[in-house]
Amino acid sequence: MAAHPPTNARERRCDVLVVGSGIAGLAAARTLQRAGIADIAVLELEDQAGGNSRGHAMHGLRCPLGAHYLPLPGPSAP
Repeated sequence: MAAHPPTNARERRCDVLVVGSGIAGLAAARTLQRAGIADIAVLELEDQAGGNSRGHAMHGLRCPLGAHYLPLPGPSAP
């Protein structure tokens, strides 16, 4: 672990941090907001929200990933 953060690192403080913007993360953030908590940050690894509930293109065809899609680890996974 680095002793100092990278020079391009930013700091943002919030009351609640939601990790992941799949359906559960988005629902949690909305529920918190409706409960009066205004300072919420949602982190997402991908470039768009939605997790497995968003659509995807496979071989040029658009299709929903849906909750039934679960990525499986490949042969090199520990």
